[in-house]
Amino acid sequence: MNKQKTIEIAQWIRDNCIVIDTGTTGLGESDTIIQLAAVCPKTRKELLDTLVQPQSPMSAAAEKTHSISLQLAFNRGQFAIPVMLELANELKRTSRYIAAFNRQFDARMIQQTAFRSAGPQAIDAAIYATREADGTTCIMELANRYLHEHLEWDAEQSKFKRLSLEKCLQISGLQREGQAHRALSDTLAATDLLNYIAEGKQP
Repeated sequence: MNKQKTIEIAQWIRDNCIVIDTGTTGLGESDTIIQLAAVCPKTRKELLDTLVQPQSPMSAAAEKTHSISLQLAFNRGQFAIPVMLELANELKRTSRYIAAFNRQFDARMIQQTAFRSAGPQAIDAAIYATREADGTTCIMELANRYLHEHLEWDAEQSKFKRLSLEKCLQISGLQREGQAHRALSDTLAATDLLNYIAEGKQP
């Protein structure tokens, strides 16, 4: 895929998606979200930024990554069901899809959280929110195509290493707002990276 096509896809995502990010209790099939943020990429307007009460144990590695304790999430977090409904309603109202730096992971975590909540409304909302668009809405995939000159070869795996969000920001000269691995900060960073590609900017 050439750069012009990648730019056009980024422009479509900017015009038709909401960028999200999640903080989670871990990476496994039983883990759930503890934080969710959403931003409109066209305006950079914050649509959602909330802690969510966890429905699974917190791994030490996850807490070290985002610095959110299980107690903090329980004490200050919202119930999962209204959070799911708020996200789905915003997507329905604007006829948009979700995009994320690692969309597959965030979509999986939203679905896992909804099913753990055992609420039919939350499950329906999560299924709607994570529905696929006709084409990629993964900003990581897009950025790795656009910045392919900066990919490094992994000899052990016999493939190119994926560029992390932090590495993409560094290459693009974009400044992060807030603390890395917090949902709103990562959402804004992914939004800025998406707009960087949509505008055809170069490192």
